[in-house]
Amino acid sequence: MAEIKKVNKNKPSSNAPVFTWGAKEFADYKKDTGWFAIMTLVTLALVSLFYWQKNWTAMGVVIAAGGALFAQSRIRPKKVSCEVHRSGVVVDGKVHPFETLKSFWIIYGEHPSVRLEQTSRFSAPINMPIADEDPEQIRLFISKFLPENEERGEDVTDTISRWLRF
Repeated sequence: MAEIKKVNKNKPSSNAPVFTWGAKEFADYKKDTGWFAIMTLVTLALVSLFYWQKNWTAMGVVIAAGGALFAQSRIRPKKVSCEVHRSGVVVDGKVHPFETLKSFWIIYGEHPSVRLEQTSRFSAPINMPIADEDPEQIRLFISKFLPENEERGEDVTDTISRWLRF
């Protein structure tokens, strides 16, 4: 459960986090030899197909994508610290006041997280992994400051990553 930190008498209560926790930034799936074998076979099949069609550009793109996929599969998630304050949120040391956020939504599932939409036009949503915390308590608190966008959910990239166990 989320820890509620006690307010230090020397600090104003508005600066104290209401919730604070640490979680892995993304789900870490174990990739066995079978996973690497399937990815290698798919990459080789696509390279062979594009070689047969003499489509050198597509063949190069598949080779580069296969290399990037294998390199990315070796990356392990780091632990992210998350805090929810009355004035905003702090994700891994970066402060996001509620005034700079438009809305939020919660993604439930095996790796739940809070996504926060920023007011700036070309900014990606902020991801706050929840891990073992109670998403309902966090949702209730943040909903006091931001509207909840219940229609939003996982992005296509999240779905593909989960499907590929990436």
